[in-house]
Amino acid sequence: MAAQNPASARNESCEDRHSGEPAGNASRRKPDTDTSRSDRTVDFDLGELLGGRSAARVDNPPSRDRSSGGFVVVFLLFGTLVGITLLLLLTALVVWLSQVMGSFIVATLLLAALFALLAAGLYLGAIREAVERIRARAEAVYEVARLARSGYEWISDKIALVSSIYRMLRKE
Repeated sequence: MAAQNPASARNESCEDRHSGEPAGNASRRKPDTDTSRSDRTVDFDLGELLGGRSAARVDNPPSRDRSSGGFVVVFLLFGTLVGITLLLLLTALVVWLSQVMGSFIVATLLLAALFALLAAGLYLGAIREAVERIRARAEAVYEVARLARSGYEWISDKIALVSSIYRMLRKE
């Protein structure tokens, strides 16, 4: 009996779990196209990767669809991180300006005034029109609600009048 290389002996004796083909042929097979299976698996020849060892099978969990709840959480986390970043940048700016000016209070008041001016400019430039539209819609809703209430009161008064006339006629 002739001596064999131990690595080639392992490769020849090892068969793929699904097809019965030698492990070296597992990578040459057509990929599994059945997408209805929930237990998706990836087959590959670990023997080729590890220099003549056995084939392996790696189980991958089924893919999940991302729900809108996950998006909301990520969006809130993103907003929180942006807010923290802006606060840290503002803090660094105040510290730097206080070192330049020599007074922490003056640097803080100066930056507060600057951001108040930016906020007022943003409000006057972009937000004021939207606030006016929202206010006009709210007034329209209030007007409709007032008309509905007055209509309800008018109808209830008429029903009360008819009811009282009916009771008077029944007593007679």
